[in-house]
Formats: sequence, structure tokens, C-alpha cells
Amino acid sequence: MVKIEIFPPLADLLTKKEVFLTLEEPMNIIDFILWAKELHPDVSRAFTSVGKIADPSDLLHYFLVLKNNEIATKDEYVMENDLIKLILPLQGG
Repeated sequence: MVKIEIFPPLADLLTKKEVFLTLEEPMNIIDFILWAKELHPDVSRAFTSVGKIADPSDLLHYFLVLKNNEIATKDEYVMENDLIKLILPLQGG
């Protein structure tokens, strides 16, 4: 299982959402997040809050994504038992 924690802006721990997904094989982190978005409404809602992302490869510019508490890069792979944190950006300017 991979655990995804979704934090609102300012990372309010009380309102975070937790999602658990079973991973059959390692996936690139961007592909994994897009896959999770299709699978789980809480991940999908996180995308709704940031608006349309034109190019999926820009995904890591819209969210702060941590893999096992380290900032994720686009070349990373998600494995079973990883912890992924999506921290939503502040809204507005």
C-alpha cells in the first residue's frame, strides 16, 4: 500500500485527507499522482482546488510533493510502502 496524505494550504494537520492505494509495480511519481487522481475522489478534489494543469510534467510546480518526507523530483519512482504528501498551494496572489 502507498499512503497519500493531502494537506490544504498551510498544511493544517487537522484537515488532511489520507488515501491508501495498492501499487502493483513501481510508477513514476507524476504518473502515480495522475493515476491516483483518476482512482480517488480526494486526490481529484486536490486537483480541482489548483485549477487546470495544462502539462502534466508541470505537476510538481503546482503542488509541493514529498516522498517519504523529502521533496520529490519528476524522475522519482513510487514503490510499495512509500508515503506521498501533496501539499496544496495558497490560493490567490
